Amino acid sequence: MSEPASFFVADTHLEADQLDICAAFCDFLRKLAPEAEALYILGDFLEFYVGQDLPMTWADPVWQALSDLSNAGTKVYVMPGNRDFLMDQSFCDRFKGHYLPDNTVIDLYGKRTLLTHGDRWCIEDRAHQRFRRITDLSLLRKGFARLPSSVRQKMAERLRLKSKQKHRKRQVKDFDLDWASLLAFMQEIDCDWVIHGHTHQAKKLSHMDGSRERKRMVVSDWGEEYTYLKVTASDEKLITKHIASVS
Repeated sequence: MSEPASFFVADTHLEADQLDICAAFCDFLRKLAPEAEALYILGDFLEFYVGQDLPMTWADPVWQALSDLSNAGTKVYVMPGNRDFLMDQSFCDRFKGHYLPDNTVIDLYGKRTLLTHGDRWCIEDRAHQRFRRITDLSLLRKGFARLPSSVRQKMAERLRLKSKQKHRKRQVKDFDLDWASLLAFMQEIDCDWVIHGHTHQAKKLSHMDGSRERKRMVVSDWGEEYTYLKVTASDEKLITKHIASVS
């Protein structure tokens, strides 16, 4: 009998214009994820999310695949990122998922582990940190949620176009996390491991903090390929899969 396992993904950036990636994610949910007792989606699950009331019929196969996974016994946890920061438990209810705040600490097979999307630790990306300070304001979130759906939809489209223009000039991975700041936080909350996304570069790093080992594990975004993290009590493994067709 195989060891219990937990899977971690991030930065799927699902949207109506990338249905092949949506299909690949559904394939992952049906063929690979049932092996896990828990699936953690660590932010930027959607390219943009501006409210429960706006139609997302293109994502119906995703909701169904997630619901099937939940019904089969795998717990699904979803963390908001910088693209889908308005996400809450009501969003997760559609597929029997569990909302997970950023900077959540879990016991992962005996290892005290920090889960974060990762963007708040990219301190050198000053423009993004200004954006993050604004979106962290609860009053702004409530005010945005009360805007007419047509206004929110137009705002999302403008943000999406602006983001695509920005990414033609540079990639998210141009800014890595500030390890010194993150390490200080891990020391403060007494964590051995951190798992995150956002930087779009899959890697597994080990840092000696005195006599104590701290591990940092990063999952990739989804494009021509994706990398997910499989963790058991005895091993941590980054697994890369290729997507057959990406538009």
